[in-house]
Parts: sequence; C-alpha cells; structure tokens
Amino acid sequence: MMTFLILTFFSLLILVIASVISPQPAEVDEEQISRLIRAQFEKGTSAPFLIDLFETTEGERSLRESSRRAIEGFSPNRRQTLLDQLQNGNSRGALREFEAQYRSDQSKADQAQRQADESLLAVASLALVAGEVHKAQDYLDRLISSQPTNAVALIMMGRLKAFLGEYERAEALFKRVLEHHLEESTEALAYANLGSVFWLQGKLDESLDASMKAFEIHERLGMRRETCEDLIDLAKIYRVQGHIEDARSSLHKALSYNPAKNGLQRNKILSELGVVERIAGNLGEAETHLKNAFRIAEQLESKPAQATDLSHLSEVFLLQGDLDRALAFCERALELDRETGWSAGQAHDYDILGQIFRMKQEYELAEQAHRKSLRIDERIRRQKGIAISYHHLGVVCLETGDFEEAEKHLCASLKINEDLDRLEGIAENRHYLGRLAIQRGAERSLVMLHLEKSQQCYEEIGNNKMANQVAVLIKSLSENPSG
Repeated sequence: MMTFLILTFFSLLILVIASVISPQPAEVDEEQISRLIRAQFEKGTSAPFLIDLFETTEGERSLRESSRRAIEGFSPNRRQTLLDQLQNGNSRGALREFEAQYRSDQSKADQAQRQADESLLAVASLALVAGEVHKAQDYLDRLISSQPTNAVALIMMGRLKAFLGEYERAEALFKRVLEHHLEESTEALAYANLGSVFWLQGKLDESLDASMKAFEIHERLGMRRETCEDLIDLAKIYRVQGHIEDARSSLHKALSYNPAKNGLQRNKILSELGVVERIAGNLGEAETHLKNAFRIAEQLESKPAQATDLSHLSEVFLLQGDLDRALAFCERALELDRETGWSAGQAHDYDILGQIFRMKQEYELAEQAHRKSLRIDERIRRQKGIAISYHHLGVVCLETGDFEEAEKHLCASLKINEDLDRLEGIAENRHYLGRLAIQRGAERSLVMLHLEKSQQCYEEIGNNKMANQVAVLIKSLSENPSG
C-alpha cells in the first residue's frame, strides 16, 4: 500500500512538473482573429469590394473590437479551434462558431444582447469571406438597426450595395455617415467611399469633389496610408477626364506616401500607371508597370489584383498586335473575375475579348463578346462601360459594312462620353465616325469635323501617336479631296 502511494505521489509530481515546464499554447486573442479575417479580404477570393476597408485606421479598429466581442464567451480550446479553422481557410466552419455564440448571447439578458450586437461586424465579415452574401446583409442590417451611427457598418453595407450595382443605395449610406457629427478621420473615410461610388456611376465632377475632400483631411491628419489611397482615386478621375499629366503627378506622389510594407497599394499605383501610359500611347512603359504590378499581386495571392493587371496587360498586347498573348491573358483575367464575382471586371474582359476577335476578323464572336459586356454594364449601370461597348459594336458594324447600325452605336457612345466629359472615348468615337463618313461618301465638312475633333482630344490626353495618325488621315484627305 505504501509503495502504491509513493508511486502515485511521484506520478502526480511528474505531471505537475511537466505542466509547468511544457510550453503552453498562447492565448488566442482578437488581434489574431481580426488579422486572419483581414488576410482573407486581401486575397480577394470573396468580397473584393472590402479588399482595403479593414486596412484603414477606422476599419481595422472596428473589426478588432468586434472580434473581441465575438470571442468573449469562447473557452481557450474553442478559440484555438476557431484560429485553426481560419488558418486552414475553413471560413464556413469559423462562421458557424461565431453564429452559435451570437445566438447564445442573444437569448440572454439585455447586456449580453447588446454585446452580441457588437460582435455583428465580425460575424458579417466572416459571412462575406464564406461567400454568404445574403447572411452578411442580414447581419449588417441588424447591426445598423442596433447602432444607426456605426460608420464602418454603414460603409461596409454601402460597399456591398455598390458591388451589387445598387449605386443609389450605396450613395445614401455614405451620405448617412456624413450626416452625423463625427471625427474628421471618419468623415474622410465617408468622402473617399462616396467619391468611389460617384466614379462608378460616371459622375466625375462629384467624384473629384468628394475624393479631394477625403485627400485634404487625410493629408492634414498625417494619415499616410489613406492619403495614398486618395491620390490613387484622384488619378483615376483625372485619367478618365483625359488629364493625363495630372494623373501621372498624383500617382508619383502616391508612391512617395506608400509605405514599403503595403504591397497592395503599390500594386494599385503601378497598375494605374500602366493604364495611364497605355492611354498616352507609351506601350513599353505601360507593359513594364503592369508586369511589376502583377508580380506583386501574385506574391500577395490577390485574385482581384491579378485579374485587373492581366486584363490591362491584354489591352497592351492587343495594341502591340500580339493577339495570341492578348487572348491568353484576357481569358485568364475573365476566369479570375468570375471566381471573385466582380461584374465590372467581367464586363471589361468581355470588351477586350471582343476587340481581339474583331482584330482576328472573327466578327460573330466579337459581337457576342461586346453584347455580353454591354448587358453586364447595363445591369450594374456603369455608364463608361456602356459607352465603350457601344463604340466597339459600332466598329464591328463599320468593318462588316452595316453602316446604319455603326452610326447608331457610335452616336450612342459619343453622347454618353460627352455627358461624362470622357476625352479618350470622344477621341475614339470621332475618329471612327470620321471613317464611317468617308465610307458613306458624306460631305467633306462632316468628315473633317469628326477627325479634327478627334485629333484635338487625342492631343489633350497626350496620346501623340493617335493624334499623329488622325493628322495623317486629315492631310491625305486635304491633298486628295475626291479620294
């Protein structure tokens, strides 16, 4: 008996010593959980419209606090399970854990119910990562009902609505944030998002005004990451307006604000620089910028960024006459945009596919691709995209000899581009309307009107290559009026 007691004592002693000297797993906290949720958005497999919201000071803080509330009732083992699920990409399993805790807290007293509501931002975020868009909307609705002035929830819902093409609803949500007397950083975040939804609708003046307000506040507050983002937004507006030098200047300034660790922002800057140089006709520089941007996107495993860069590269290859590479890159971009559900990206990809097929003289496939692009853009009410689709449908009709349809489509595109003050589009429309007028044997004055306006617009946006091409055509017509 004594021997048994002595052995038992030493066994217990060994267990106690082992428990003291063995390393215990660190306590899982809200910072780890919120960081893993943010990482899912950065990859952009789901909800690409939230790819940068939780990198902002306000967004990161709100997600971390909501995650703290969400795991407050979790045991250490359950926290570790949640962490493992997120690390292994099992977002649906992690969502079920959050939802179970939320339901449990909801059934308790008022204080626990209020805490449950405070966890909803994290629950909605996980729902989006898991691809459960309807659930996310429901959770955000509950959170906004409970906390009507929760700026991050309103902005998150606004971004979701914009992604779904509900621009007016998104605009109303961003303006609702501005209605409240909030701190300046929140006001700037609302202005930045309002500028983006105006840009998607083609309201360039309103977009410029809102984006400039966001930039001025962020710069004054010394918020470098946010200031950099505003400069990228401003560059996009300047680029669409045809102010190429202003766009370049904003992007080079953005590079000076970009912290070395923020690869996603650097990707966006380089990608936008590539587009700017393509519009300016500098195809070699455009290709270099876009390839550098794509390398960063691959390192980050960001599907939306990869799709964007591949799509823009395919445009460069198209202009260089390398149709096989253009087709391969565009098809890969479309595949990625379908995976992420990014409608505007798919519309852009179909438009490029249509141009490639037209260059290959596969006109039936070209028309099908442009009509797919048009249908998507009409559904999400993206005016710039609608104008582009009409233009390229017009070019297809011109090349196949259907002059009446060509004129109808080109004029529809021109009207939208003039409403948007989109110089690049106006230059292209006038160029092809001039060519159409030549084909139809129209009066010389009409031909020259279109071509001279085209040349002027190309010069304004700094595309000297295209301006010179049109100038050569004008000169040949002047020298041979009957030709």
